[in-house]
Amino acid sequence: MAFHSRFFASVRSSLTNCVGSSGSGSGVASSSSATGVPVANFLSCRYLCMLLLLFSVSTASSAAVSVHPMRCRASSIASSLSSLSLTPFTLNCARQLASSSSSSLRVATSASQPYNNPKVESYGTSANFYHAFSRHYHRQHYHGQLLALARSLHPMLRRERLRMSETSSPLKAQLSPSATDTNEQNSFVSPPSPSTPTPASPSTPPTPTSRPAPATATASSPPDVKSHRDKSKEQTSSTVIYLDNAEVYTKPQRVLDAINDYYLRDNANVHRGAHNLAVRATEGYEGARLKIATLIGGDDREVIYTRGTTEAINLLANTWGDSNIKEGDQIILSVMEHHSNIVPWQRLASRKKAIVRYVGLTSEGEYDIEELKKLLSASNKTKLVGVTHASNVLGTLNPVQKVCELAGSVGAKTLVDASQTMARAVVNVGDLGCDFLVASGEKMMGPEGIGFLWGKYKTLASMKPWHGGGEMIEEVYLEKSTYAPPPGRFEAGTPSIAETIGLGAAVEELKERGTRNVFENEVEIGKELYTGLKSIQASNFEILGGDKLRLGIASFVLRGVPASSLREALKDAGYRVSAGFHFAQPLHDYLNAPDGSVRVSFSATDTTQDVRLFIERLRHVIENTSS
Repeated sequence: MAFHSRFFASVRSSLTNCVGSSGSGSGVASSSSATGVPVANFLSCRYLCMLLLLFSVSTASSAAVSVHPMRCRASSIASSLSSLSLTPFTLNCARQLASSSSSSLRVATSASQPYNNPKVESYGTSANFYHAFSRHYHRQHYHGQLLALARSLHPMLRRERLRMSETSSPLKAQLSPSATDTNEQNSFVSPPSPSTPTPASPSTPPTPTSRPAPATATASSPPDVKSHRDKSKEQTSSTVIYLDNAEVYTKPQRVLDAINDYYLRDNANVHRGAHNLAVRATEGYEGARLKIATLIGGDDREVIYTRGTTEAINLLANTWGDSNIKEGDQIILSVMEHHSNIVPWQRLASRKKAIVRYVGLTSEGEYDIEELKKLLSASNKTKLVGVTHASNVLGTLNPVQKVCELAGSVGAKTLVDASQTMARAVVNVGDLGCDFLVASGEKMMGPEGIGFLWGKYKTLASMKPWHGGGEMIEEVYLEKSTYAPPPGRFEAGTPSIAETIGLGAAVEELKERGTRNVFENEVEIGKELYTGLKSIQASNFEILGGDKLRLGIASFVLRGVPASSLREALKDAGYRVSAGFHFAQPLHDYLNAPDGSVRVSFSATDTTQDVRLFIERLRHVIENTSS
């Protein structure tokens, strides 16, 4: 119990500062603690007490403890704390810990103090208790904060948690110490190195971290995909220069490593396991949510994981839209939207007998604000205005803040598709003033098959679930079910864990590069790209869109030449670009490009020199094609 006493002492010290207790009684100022800590910091009491309760139960030598974290009732609760939105049990624990001089926490057992609740459960082991404990608190998304607090309190916490964890696991037996015990800063628990190394037996499986040396390239090896920073070198038929980042952005090494590490070290499900693999997997999964929220200036409870932008918008249309769009209501989009921001609303409008209208472009190829004003004033039944932050075809940055302001003035909700700007511009939901925002992982340096929907929490809480199943529920009975609060309500079933962790690594990369720096580089590349394309003198060559606020994306057509033929010619020159409608057929029809276009899209590591090199090669290709 030496650890028990030292751990409690450190927790008591932190909690005393948090609640402002001097060691006796529970007197707490109404606005702040005795040490000047705001009342909002009382939430820290919950995390501290969760830890305290977990370790108190798991180190106790008594019989099974019968508690239910969300339903326990304490015998005495300080009236000065009762106004806070914490459970009575947690409040009582906090008061005991802050005021008691003993190192133990009184936990009621079923024998000494039974609770009048038919759902009370008994947990006799640390693993089972932790599982039940996390079941409830994961839903309210305290897990990430709990783990962060655990790591910061005391190094002894790791060693004691290891001692209490289960000693054998089929997966753990296959993992080497280097695979499970290193990189301690990313683990809730970090097993200590064995005191005496054990020689490996012939039957010992290979460790996940040992990787074979890369094979020597042969004539049959796939082409070498090089970064655009090396494009000044002489190109060969085996060199691929990738310029299709608007479709799938090139991934930094840290993203690949994060995905690989999950499968090699933490191959477990989230939100339900008690072993350290599951804890680390959950930490990475929920940690990514917090990283996304921080990046866009939101709250982690407002970030819902989806398979990408398409699923995010379909989720919104089938939940918020189904409840709020009525017959005769108006939905306003723009002609430059991706199909994923058109088709779901068309389907909803068809079911609800609503109307979908579209904002066009000005003569300069920009979003027509004046037309939006006319559409808003023509009907008092506008319920939603959807707009892409930047067109995936034109590369132009749209006046989203003005759009949101105008829509808000008539009481309409706003949806921003930030797929093309998450890795290219500064995206802050507070500055934009939107109600919903969606994005895809593969367009922001992350993996495919993962994305997110952000929405204001009050609105999300009012929305019904879309998919039903595990994880999105609170209680399930034979007669009915109740649902978890957001975001869990919209994340039914086993999630894409590796992809989510990879997305978190992509966000780290973006933050490290600096979104402001990335945006400034994008604008510089956009100007150089438009200027270079304008310098091409071919009479049948045309750039789509205008020249203002362009990112590093541009589309063009060569009249009389199929877009696919021009793409193949650029492929022969070593470039990989996109050709077709780019999932924006209405925009191509609007711009009189019914056969599609060729699109080039640069990345954050590219420079204006890279752009000039591409323009020279494109000019040469067009001259050969025309002749």
